[in-house]
Amino acid sequence: MCEEKLDKEQYVVNHCEAVDGEQSFRDMIDECQGPVCIGSIEFVPSRVLEELDPIAFRCGMSDYMDSEHVEIDGEWYLQQDVLDIEYEWEELDRKDN
Repeated sequence: MCEEKLDKEQYVVNHCEAVDGEQSFRDMIDECQGPVCIGSIEFVPSRVLEELDPIAFRCGMSDYMDSEHVEIDGEWYLQQDVLDIEYEWEELDRKDN
């Protein structure tokens, strides 16, 4: 069973693209929030959060990554991509057996 898991994980790593967790979180914040405006100056929301409250930024990023991504060997992958590749791996494994 352990050997199978390692094979599946390796297959996922070989077929999925790792994502940059911080950038993925920044992109999500910026897509969900409008610009932060002070007077006539606009700021990027993710930058405002990261600069003004780095602890909240890291906690939010951690929660976001845990809910939307899968960590394998220290790299993050989109959860849906991993599920798709795992299904593909299982189909190939079934055909081999």
